[in-house]
Amino acid sequence: MTKIEKPEGLMECIPNELRSEIAKLLKTHTGELTSQVLERQAKTEGAVAALEAKLLAIRIDQRQLAGAPVAIVRGDWPPVGLLGLGMTMITIGIVNMMPANSRSLSPAISTLMSIGGFIQIITGLLEAYTSIASQDKTNRTFFFTVFLCFGSVFLGLGTIGAMAHLPLFSTSGSSSIAAIFGIWGVYSAIMFLPCLRISRAHSLMFVLQALSFFLLAWGEFDTAADITAGLACVFAGLLASYIGFSILFSQVWKEGILPLGSYNDHRLPYQY
Repeated sequence: MTKIEKPEGLMECIPNELRSEIAKLLKTHTGELTSQVLERQAKTEGAVAALEAKLLAIRIDQRQLAGAPVAIVRGDWPPVGLLGLGMTMITIGIVNMMPANSRSLSPAISTLMSIGGFIQIITGLLEAYTSIASQDKTNRTFFFTVFLCFGSVFLGLGTIGAMAHLPLFSTSGSSSIAAIFGIWGVYSAIMFLPCLRISRAHSLMFVLQALSFFLLAWGEFDTAADITAGLACVFAGLLASYIGFSILFSQVWKEGILPLGSYNDHRLPYQY
């Protein structure tokens, strides 16, 4: 019987030209299949993202219907309080540098009571609510402590200034007003310590705040300190406003536009 030899491979029996055509067809078909798979994968990922968004909206609606607090984006309120603090300190500084016989207390009193007082108290309350209601248990103790305390003292100083024409509330050269400034200078100096875990800008702001209050207390007994106290207040206010704008810009652009000089081993509480 004659033995038939089998070809070693199928491709060896195919001419070279036909072999190249088959390779081109396989390559083209493989590319089309790959693009189709990638397109279907992209559509699937988009559908999954849309479904997740719908599920999140449903969960929020369920919490609202059940009366549960909805998570609040952290860091929404500090710019309001810091800008209020900054504008108030700048106003106090400018008025304090004016000659005593030409000072107009009305702008300072209205700023103390509205921007320095009410706005900071509202900001402090919102910070407290954020700390309680946020689902990530964000600790905002430092911020609502600062805003509530400064708001209260500015509101009190504005009230005293508004009633200064009454004999009972006369504050000219008053040692009690100097004592208030001195106490808040000590408070600002103590608040410098927590700022060592936040940023250098915050630390410097409270140093200037403490210096401003101590100089304002000195100015109650010696008018020669008025200009120095006014300059310190203006610089403290400008720095507080800078920090407020820095946080505001970082929330809009999601990146640090105005640097605060954060310490290397700590992250800003409102940093994204």
